[in-house]
Amino acid sequence: MSNIQGKHKALCNNFSIMLLFIPVFLSGCGAHSAINRTENYINAWPNITYTSNKNIVIGVIDKRPYIVNGNNKPSYIGLMRGGFNNPWYMNTESGKPLADDLVEAAASGFKNAGINAEHVKLTFDMDQQTINNNLVLKKSYKKVLIKINEWQSDTYQNTVFLYDLTAEVYNEEGAMVAEGTEKNINENREKQTVVSPIEASRSALSKLLNNKEIMAALQ
Repeated sequence: MSNIQGKHKALCNNFSIMLLFIPVFLSGCGAHSAINRTENYINAWPNITYTSNKNIVIGVIDKRPYIVNGNNKPSYIGLMRGGFNNPWYMNTESGKPLADDLVEAAASGFKNAGINAEHVKLTFDMDQQTINNNLVLKKSYKKVLIKINEWQSDTYQNTVFLYDLTAEVYNEEGAMVAEGTEKNINENREKQTVVSPIEASRSALSKLLNNKEIMAALQ
């Protein structure tokens, strides 16, 4: 074999080795972009379209089954997928439970509408009596309890975002006076793609809290 032929063969072998590593490199890039991804749902404040002279206290309780049974942390918000569709868990940017982020967002929405609103911290393991006790600590307040039945995104080439929320309004004596739901999940759990999870969550909270029964109970 001539010296030129030997150099040509070595060059081809080196090029073949480089080709073998390209998919691994690209997969690594995808994984790097997927690892440690977060969302700041504190910024998902709803657009409240009414005002009220009532004082309001808000609590959010996480009822997602995979949170209640301990399979996921309360800060879990969904999945981000890497180059080979390999999933990585996403969590809140704050590192706090999703319920904490959403209660801050909801309170901000009411305050932006000129309504005097406070919020209380609720944890997923509280029973109904404990939840009620925390809400009624605020005297002369209407109470808004938001339950997270489902909330997660799944991002690969597109972002799928599913949510199922319930809002309950209690009067100053602790009796429930209104209830509303907002969800984008049908029986087949068909994919609901969104451009921005933050904007989609802001829309979800706005629809929930502008529900006519909820609005009437708070005015």
